[in-house]
Amino acid sequence: MEPKPRRRGLPGAAARRECGDPRGDMDGCAPRPHADGLSQMAKRIEAPTLVLWGDQDGSFSAASQEHIRQLLPEAEHETYEGYGHNMFWEVPEEVGTAISNFLDK
Repeated sequence: MEPKPRRRGLPGAAARRECGDPRGDMDGCAPRPHADGLSQMAKRIEAPTLVLWGDQDGSFSAASQEHIRQLLPEAEHETYEGYGHNMFWEVPEEVGTAISNFLDK
Protein backbone atom coordinates (compact mmCIF):
# COMPACT_ATOMS: atom_id res chain seq x y z
CA MET A 1 0.00 0.00 0.00
CA GLU A 2 1.38 3.41 -0.98
CA PRO A 3 1.66 6.17 1.62
CA LYS A 4 -0.71 9.10 1.34
CA PRO A 5 0.93 12.19 -0.10
CA ARG A 6 1.63 14.95 2.42
CA ARG A 7 -0.47 18.07 2.14
CA ARG A 8 1.36 21.25 1.34
CA GLY A 9 0.48 24.67 2.76
CA LEU A 10 -2.32 25.59 5.07
CA PRO A 11 -5.28 23.23 5.26
CA GLY A 12 -8.10 24.23 2.98
CA ALA A 13 -11.82 23.73 3.44
CA ALA A 14 -11.67 20.21 1.98
CA ALA A 15 -8.97 19.17 4.47
CA ARG A 16 -10.93 20.69 7.34
CA ARG A 17 -14.07 18.81 6.28
CA GLU A 18 -12.13 15.56 6.59
CA CYS A 19 -12.21 15.93 10.35
CA GLY A 20 -16.01 15.84 10.33
CA ASP A 21 -17.07 19.46 9.88
CA PRO A 22 -19.22 19.87 6.77
CA ARG A 23 -18.86 23.66 6.92
CA GLY A 24 -15.10 23.32 6.84
CA ASP A 25 -14.42 25.84 9.59
CA MET A 26 -12.66 23.51 12.04
CA ASP A 27 -15.47 23.53 14.62
CA GLY A 28 -15.79 19.76 14.30
CA CYS A 29 -12.05 19.08 14.55
CA ALA A 30 -11.42 19.71 18.22
CA PRO A 31 -13.56 20.58 21.18
CA ARG A 32 -13.32 24.19 22.28
CA PRO A 33 -13.79 25.02 25.91
CA HIS A 34 -16.49 27.59 26.48
CA ALA A 35 -15.78 30.59 28.71
CA ASP A 36 -16.73 28.86 31.98
CA GLY A 37 -14.59 25.81 31.19
CA LEU A 38 -11.67 28.01 30.20
CA SER A 39 -12.01 29.98 33.43
CA GLN A 40 -11.88 26.76 35.44
CA MET A 41 -8.85 25.45 33.52
CA ALA A 42 -6.98 28.76 33.88
CA LYS A 43 -7.28 28.61 37.67
CA ARG A 44 -5.25 25.39 37.67
CA ILE A 45 -2.35 26.69 35.56
CA GLU A 46 0.71 27.15 37.73
CA ALA A 47 3.48 26.90 35.14
CA PRO A 48 4.85 29.86 33.22
CA THR A 49 2.61 30.32 30.19
CA LEU A 50 3.09 31.78 26.72
CA VAL A 51 -0.04 32.69 24.73
CA LEU A 52 0.45 33.20 20.98
CA TRP A 53 -2.27 34.82 18.87
CA GLY A 54 -2.57 36.12 15.31
CA ASP A 55 -4.76 39.22 15.19
CA GLN A 56 -6.44 37.93 12.01
CA ASP A 57 -7.48 34.71 13.78
CA GLY A 58 -10.90 33.62 12.56
CA SER A 59 -11.28 31.12 15.40
CA PHE A 60 -10.52 33.33 18.41
CA SER A 61 -11.55 36.97 18.40
CA ALA A 62 -9.82 39.94 20.00
CA ALA A 63 -12.47 39.78 22.73
CA SER A 64 -11.60 36.15 23.48
CA GLN A 65 -7.92 37.10 23.67
CA GLU A 66 -8.72 39.87 26.13
CA HIS A 67 -10.64 37.31 28.18
CA ILE A 68 -7.56 35.06 28.18
CA ARG A 69 -5.38 38.01 29.23
CA GLN A 70 -7.68 38.57 32.19
CA LEU A 71 -7.69 34.89 33.10
CA LEU A 72 -3.91 34.56 32.78
CA PRO A 73 -2.48 37.95 33.81
CA GLU A 74 0.93 36.46 34.62
CA ALA A 75 1.25 34.84 31.19
CA GLU A 76 3.32 36.30 28.40
CA HIS A 77 1.12 37.24 25.46
CA GLU A 78 2.51 37.59 21.93
CA THR A 79 0.33 39.01 19.14
CA TYR A 80 1.27 38.47 15.51
CA GLU A 81 -0.26 41.33 13.55
CA GLY A 82 -1.53 40.43 10.12
CA TYR A 83 -1.52 36.69 10.77
CA GLY A 84 -4.26 34.20 11.52
CA HIS A 85 -4.84 31.17 13.69
CA ASN A 86 -1.91 29.27 12.18
CA MET A 87 0.76 31.92 12.54
CA PHE A 88 3.21 29.17 13.42
CA TRP A 89 2.91 27.98 9.81
CA GLU A 90 2.85 31.48 8.37
CA VAL A 91 5.91 32.85 10.21
CA PRO A 92 7.55 29.78 11.75
CA GLU A 93 10.89 31.45 12.39
CA GLU A 94 9.32 34.29 14.41
CA VAL A 95 7.10 31.96 16.40
CA GLY A 96 9.94 29.51 16.96
CA THR A 97 12.14 32.32 18.26
CA ALA A 98 9.40 33.52 20.63
CA ILE A 99 8.93 29.99 21.99
CA SER A 100 12.67 29.41 22.30
CA ASN A 101 13.17 32.73 24.12
CA PHE A 102 10.29 31.90 26.46
CA LEU A 103 11.73 28.48 27.26
CA ASP A 104 15.20 29.94 27.87
CA LYS A 105 13.93 32.09 30.74
